Amino acid sequence: MSANSDNWLLRHRFDVDAYSRLREMGILPADAHVELIEGEVMDMTQIDSADHHGAAEGLGLNAAADSWLPRHRFDVDAFHRMSETGILAPDARVELIHGEMLDMAPIGSRHAAVVNRLNSCLVKAFGAHGIVSVQHPLRLDGYSLPQPDVAVLKPRADFYETRHPTAEDVLLVVEVSDTTLRYDRQIKVPLYAARGVTELWLIDVAGKQVLVMREPLRGQYRSSTVNNSGMLQIAALPQLSIDVAWLLGQ
Repeated sequence: MSANSDNWLLRHRFDVDAYSRLREMGILPADAHVELIEGEVMDMTQIDSADHHGAAEGLGLNAAADSWLPRHRFDVDAFHRMSETGILAPDARVELIHGEMLDMAPIGSRHAAVVNRLNSCLVKAFGAHGIVSVQHPLRLDGYSLPQPDVAVLKPRADFYETRHPTAEDVLLVVEVSDTTLRYDRQIKVPLYAARGVTELWLIDVAGKQVLVMREPLRGQYRSSTVNNSGMLQIAALPQLSIDVAWLLGQ
């Protein structure tokens, strides 16, 4: 496993007891041809297919790098059942991306401060015209449930009590990258673009800059600007201006 070219991804690992409970509760179907290898659930059917046909397409995040070791893909419903049944601890910081469960990095104080500044500013600015969601899930498809640092959502009377918001509900997504810049750029940005999130901010704390991306098309953002000074504006609320230096605590 350590030789994989994508081993920098923090994949969630199950112990044998958790794996047994996945089987017992039907989260892993009884006829699923899977094995637990070093804490990862491997799809043996896909391994057989890759061995015989050399097929890498559709195998998840690792497809290009190690298609001969495809992980089992969990859907959103299975992910929720793991939380409901205690297989995932209540305080577990795990997000589902392309069917793979990835551990989220700890939140440092600089990261938290940027999120707090942004939250305070956005709540005041949007008022009843938007819901500011901090580190809560977005359901982008049946296999992806990321938890962006901040999302501004279209208003709903039930505050999304009956379902998670989708890309169509989003006015702005913000990812704050302190130690996770590579992950956010290579994994999450293309995902947001592919699902049609109209505006994404990637805040590079160490680089002291904010990348503003708009106009998603075929998994990429056609408009991308780097801001290390001046004022930021949100397309959904152009009258709001946020000072980059203030946001980054400079």
